[in-house]
Amino acid sequence: MISRCGEVTYVLHMRKEQSVSSVIHGRRVHAKQRALERYGVRLSNEKSRRLVQLIQNNNSRQDPATVVFVKRYSNTRTQFFVWSKDDREWLRVVYDRERKQIVTVLDKKKSLEPKYIPT
Repeated sequence: MISRCGEVTYVLHMRKEQSVSSVIHGRRVHAKQRALERYGVRLSNEKSRRLVQLIQNNNSRQDPATVVFVKRYSNTRTQFFVWSKDDREWLRVVYDRERKQIVTVLDKKKSLEPKYIPT
């Protein structure tokens, strides 16, 4: 859109609107890319759903051995270590409670990683 004011012409940049589903899809793709890049783990939709269920069940204390709280960033975003049975590895993830999905997978930090391995 161009606006004229006297002899000066201003170009107003309009931000492209995104649908909610495309934003959610983008976050899911980002988490998958980071899991592959940082852990060599392929994070399928099914595996992602299982990890989210583990986090949600941990909040009700049903299965605390597979999820370890690390840090809260805000009212909606929290960092957890989640045990991936398929990969036999702890994944450090950021979970968005409002959107009920894993936002990203963070790099390994051995000093923070839980010392036990769930069965």
